[in-house]
Amino acid sequence: MTERSEWQFIVDYVKDSTTDFCNATCRSQLMALWTACCMHNDLCVDTKMYDATLFDLWLAVSLERRRALRIFRFSEFDSWMSQWLV
Repeated sequence: MTERSEWQFIVDYVKDSTTDFCNATCRSQLMALWTACCMHNDLCVDTKMYDATLFDLWLAVSLERRRALRIFRFSEFDSWMSQWLV
């Protein structure tokens, strides 16, 4: 899978109407997809490229889905998404 198609898969996942972030499995799947993407593309936590890419993903997550995740600030999203990478 190319970097672009892997990225698009994650964006599509967070926008998919069947993805329910109230469900722990869906939350874990998002973290797993992000972790794999970072490993495949050599994105290291707390680098400019990592932060920019994660911020783009944050913007793709709707307010409704952020509520389901119980994450309202980018800094919380950053901490949560990086926990399997550090």
